[in-house]
Amino acid sequence: YKRVALLVPRPPYCFHAHKQYIWNKAIRSSKMVVQKAQKFWDFITVKADEDDEEAEPINWGWMCTPRLPWSKPGAPPPFYKLHQKIPWMVAIVMGFQHSLAMIGGIVSVPLLLAGPFDAKLSQAEKEYLISAGLICSGILSCIQIKQFKFGNSGYMLGTGLISVLGTSFTFVPIARTAMAFYMAEDSDNDCQTDFDCKDAWVRVGTEAIPGVSNAGQCNLATNKCFNSGQSAYGAFLGTCMCCAFLELFLSFLPHRTLRRAFPPIVTGTCVLLIGIGLTGTGIKYWGGGAFCADNAYKRSVTIVGDSFDGDFSANYPSTSPCIGGNCIPFRGPLSGVCGYTPAKYDAEMNKTMGDVTVCERFPTMPGVFPAQDDVDTSVVKCTNNGEVILPFGSPEYVGLGFAVFGTLLLIEIFSSPFLRNCEVALALLFGFFIAGVSHYTPPDSDQKFWFVTNDKIAEAPGITFLWVYTFPLSVYGPAFIPLLICYIITTVETIGDITASAEASRVEVSGPEFDGRIQGGLTADGFCSLSACLMTSPPNTTF
Repeated sequence: YKRVALLVPRPPYCFHAHKQYIWNKAIRSSKMVVQKAQKFWDFITVKADEDDEEAEPINWGWMCTPRLPWSKPGAPPPFYKLHQKIPWMVAIVMGFQHSLAMIGGIVSVPLLLAGPFDAKLSQAEKEYLISAGLICSGILSCIQIKQFKFGNSGYMLGTGLISVLGTSFTFVPIARTAMAFYMAEDSDNDCQTDFDCKDAWVRVGTEAIPGVSNAGQCNLATNKCFNSGQSAYGAFLGTCMCCAFLELFLSFLPHRTLRRAFPPIVTGTCVLLIGIGLTGTGIKYWGGGAFCADNAYKRSVTIVGDSFDGDFSANYPSTSPCIGGNCIPFRGPLSGVCGYTPAKYDAEMNKTMGDVTVCERFPTMPGVFPAQDDVDTSVVKCTNNGEVILPFGSPEYVGLGFAVFGTLLLIEIFSSPFLRNCEVALALLFGFFIAGVSHYTPPDSDQKFWFVTNDKIAEAPGITFLWVYTFPLSVYGPAFIPLLICYIITTVETIGDITASAEASRVEVSGPEFDGRIQGGLTADGFCSLSACLMTSPPNTTF
């Protein structure tokens, strides 16, 4: 019977009814898919918890709309409480924004310490330190943000707030000074000539050539090699690890004691002075580089010609290296390296005053590229700027710096709240773009020299890990007390940052809960600083 029924064709009305049934089912399925998609979209953009009645939809228009200085401010986005679930899209966007804001500070410290005027590390080591700083910042920030309890002791590890960790600028001035003194001391390695000193001291480009790039590293008075940059950086890390226990000790002091010892006026002043101290370093890099800037003013030689009675200004017998147009700006081979003031005739005294020549000199580092071979006249320009080698303060360098600074101002004045919170990274990217498409053409030449080359990018590894490069750890006694002071300063900074984070999170800024956050934040700050040094990165601090 079933077989016969299957062979009998259905009447027309049955076929239309079946077709209508399929159509209605498709409509219901489509509506269900749309509802689920809308529910998922609301979950990631509006509400992460359906039962949360306090959650408000995020105002993406306010977040991404540029502003005009004379316009009225729009409605701000909703405030999410400390333990309130955040939509996934909001969390991803805000997390990416925070990461962009952190990059500039994390990258700058390794660039400063590993530079040609400090530890003088290779390009590969410098790239590794930047990567190590970023890796450490991500790992250690998770510890600070996620608060852990020490059993039933009542002590914490971490703040439980948005308190990220990154390499600290507080240690930069002490690190640079300590490494300079350490590299001026003898190591345990015996030597008769510079060829016996195998560690890098000064580099020609990216290569360390014994006897050439480490000229003067062998101390002939003691027949010992001076300490290398790698040893100096390792001594800095080892001393920081020992000094980190001071902050761990301070973290367990009563909060009232810390408040009395470090009131807001002290914390604010310390942070201000650190910023002022770093301003000079920023100006040096703005003008082309800290190496050429320091040597241009600290290692200069002034040559004053003889004075003669009478008017000899037209045929003055000068012995200056600038004779013959060598120092004409942007044209001569000593352009920007040597400054020349011609001889002048003083009519009242009836005397021709001698000419004045001011040049950079490197008596301890002859032959450093692109210097001359003569020790007394060895001069150098700003390198490490792609193929462009110009003197410090050249308009090309200053102009690129203003491109970054101007972009920073424009974003701050006209841009949306989202872009303003990551303006530093965006301004640096824009400046890098300008440098990447720009080139320098010397006068009377058609050759192009690019500010950005792909050599370092092509040679850099695609991925790296911690401890790819290691540095010999040691303790440098003269830096011990200054670094203890640095940890006191970071303690003060951390207290201020945690207080600001608590106020922004609209949680208590007094009482037992807040005291626990301060204690946990300081403990995590000291622990993470010690851990960062073990990971070959400079000490980390809370932001």
